Amino acid sequence: MNLLNSTPCCVNCGKRYKKRENLNKHLFLCTLLEKSRKSKGPIVIEEEEVIDLPSQRKMFEMLIALGQKYVKLEEEMVEVKKWVGKKKQKINVLDWLSANVVCLGSFDTMVSSIVVSSVHAKFILNHSFYDTFHHLIHAIFKKEGVETFSIFALEQKVNTFYIYNGCWEEASREKLTWFFNKMHMKLVNAFYQWKKVGQEESGLNKDQFETMCDKALIKLMDVDFRVENTFSKARNMLFKELKTDNESLY
Repeated sequence: MNLLNSTPCCVNCGKRYKKRENLNKHLFLCTLLEKSRKSKGPIVIEEEEVIDLPSQRKMFEMLIALGQKYVKLEEEMVEVKKWVGKKKQKINVLDWLSANVVCLGSFDTMVSSIVVSSVHAKFILNHSFYDTFHHLIHAIFKKEGVETFSIFALEQKVNTFYIYNGCWEEASREKLTWFFNKMHMKLVNAFYQWKKVGQEESGLNKDQFETMCDKALIKLMDVDFRVENTFSKARNMLFKELKTDNESLY
């Protein structure tokens, strides 16, 4: 069989080429692919086909063409996976939570019941506000499974939170800001309570103790969760503590 005949189109797939040179390149590769589809074992090239093998330069050009097609296919597969991922994320998380997670109380009740101890309040003496806030958030949610709380975050839904107040709902920015402000005020109140009795524990004289506390209070009071940067940092901390990878949703 002569692979490089004068046929104006590929005898295997029927694809047409304007230039004979391009047809010849395609015809050789297409014939090999056709052989590979039909063959259940190693591909055998007949003796009469050897004389029609292209030159090394042509072979190199065809390998480059195959490489380009492979790269294009890889890129298309990446796009397909992205599309499939987006379709998966359309699964209703609220429906899943309603069917699988039972809360004993509402999110608002849970927030009201949180107690901030002097351990958390004193942390700010030697740390930044953000380190202190993260220390507090971690302490609140580390002891029990996420399912015992009326707030939920899924790893695949970055910085999205779901709260239970009679029914599951997606937490609004306003609700998250309310939560952060509540924790902030509890932290401030706990610090003031500790300050009343903390001088002896600190081992400092009155002036030194007051100076130390003033510096800590400046860090505590210089916070506004309405500011985008402050809100984002607090939200990231909360998501890090709560996120769970629930495969049953997918």
